[in-house]
Amino acid sequence: MISDKFIEPTYRADRLFKPYSEEIYSIAQRIERGKAISLAEVKPLSGGINNRYGEDITLLFHALRSHNIEAIDTLLEAGADPVGGDRERVGAYKEPPWRRRYNSNS
Repeated sequence: MISDKFIEPTYRADRLFKPYSEEIYSIAQRIERGKAISLAEVKPLSGGINNRYGEDITLLFHALRSHNIEAIDTLLEAGADPVGGDRERVGAYKEPPWRRRYNSNS
């Protein structure tokens, strides 16, 4: 039997989720390692499924970055918001800086 100490490290989960609860950190580690998570684990999370953690990331976007399809499906089934995770892109279009320079009246 292999000890948990020899499982691959989870650098992103360590950085983004470790400062929060042990429950969140454990789920984030399993997501990063490509392991399945259960609906029963994520439904009762404090702060809700769309809570933001380090660098303003949700568990769903952590699963997307980790390419963990099973976790993505579970999080979506639990009610994770697939649109609201990226605050930069939600809302109005941001004009590129080079365009503002050429459109200015000065």
